[in-house]
Amino acid sequence: MIFKSRAHINDELWNSCIANAVNSLVYGTTWYLDAIIKNWDAFIWEEDGRYMAVFPIPNRSKLGVKYVYPPFFIQQLGVFSRTENIREYTKEALFALEGKYKFIELNLNWKSGSGEERINLVLDLNQSFDKLTRNFSSNHQRNIKKSQKHKFTYNSNIEVDRIVENFRKEKGAQITTLKEQDYQQFLDLCEVAKNKSVLITRGIMEGNRLITGAVFLKSGTRLIFIFSGNTDEGKVSGGLFNLLNLVIEEFSNSNLILDFEGSSTEGLKRFYKGFGSKKECYYFYRSNKLPKVIKWLKR
Repeated sequence: MIFKSRAHINDELWNSCIANAVNSLVYGTTWYLDAIIKNWDAFIWEEDGRYMAVFPIPNRSKLGVKYVYPPFFIQQLGVFSRTENIREYTKEALFALEGKYKFIELNLNWKSGSGEERINLVLDLNQSFDKLTRNFSSNHQRNIKKSQKHKFTYNSNIEVDRIVENFRKEKGAQITTLKEQDYQQFLDLCEVAKNKSVLITRGIMEGNRLITGAVFLKSGTRLIFIFSGNTDEGKVSGGLFNLLNLVIEEFSNSNLILDFEGSSTEGLKRFYKGFGSKKECYYFYRSNKLPKVIKWLKR
């Protein structure tokens, strides 16, 4: 295992490792990391001119102290490996990481096995839509039928900024941790993802008005539900119930896994689970070795 700064990472070798990793996730690609993270470095396991495994390290500095943090819009990082020795590599990387950084908070992927379990929910779409809907909760089935009474249309290729605008007007006003630059980074990410042909957007429309919209990233076998924006009318009419139902119908009988990206929040967990999804845990790792005089800054 060697440490490399971002400037010395070979993008082609890195992205080949991510694409062929047994736990491949789009979050680990260089273009995704570059769009979301200002500074990141990595641990790399290299063999015969190939990157066999990689561990991206998002880092910042405050009061002269460098620390590792979990960026917005990246649910899971950690070791991505071509082979099934991820837990061994993870322990090696975390040991080395604690020697370099006094403070670490990082979300590790579902194969890492180190840290506190966090809940993610996923739905295997390799079934007929009829079979998938049989596993919907009775509450979800009622809400979908209720929503379908409204004369809305299901559209693709919705502009991401319209979805973000809906979110900021409704739910975003309550989330003070998301700043203007975070929204801009997300829009920039989606523009890159569009150029990479992995961006999918869907929406429920009334004429030209977006009622409910969602952003997905399709990479490998994952269709990741990364962002949504609702309106008051969408909330009343069950727009998100209907939208996800239509997405599931569209991508049923495929080799894809619908990744809901969470959640540990009880309400969201119940909502995602109502579509018949199953639990797939990832991990949150934390280490605080800051001097006592500044430890309170990172509580």
